[in-house]
Amino acid sequence: MKSLPPVVAQALESLNSISADRPQGFGFAEFSTDELIVIFSIAQIRQFAKSEILVSNQETTSDLYFILQGQLKIEIPVPNGETKDFLLTAGTVVGEQSFLDNEPRSATVIAETSCLIASLNASSFHDL
Repeated sequence: MKSLPPVVAQALESLNSISADRPQGFGFAEFSTDELIVIFSIAQIRQFAKSEILVSNQETTSDLYFILQGQLKIEIPVPNGETKDFLLTAGTVVGEQSFLDNEPRSATVIAETSCLIASLNASSFHDL
């Protein structure tokens, strides 16, 4: 197992100060610290600039994303032609639906701020 890059170790440490009662989706709390260290040691770590698109609606990718720093805006199309938007912050996992069911993406995910993201593809998951 390779060691964590310093920026990832620092981000993981800072997540310990995040309130456990803040609303969020599926998050890091679902994993132990040891499990996160293993995941992040094999994940691809990437910096996203503000407004950069992480995934597009109906795209056929299946990576699982862990938000280490920053905020992502999730845009979900609704039947009336508009979108429902919400923000996810550090300590949250995104992309789990397509990761599990291998279906096209159901939302567009955009960096609301500069973000540090760890991604895990199916091959890495199988290695895990």
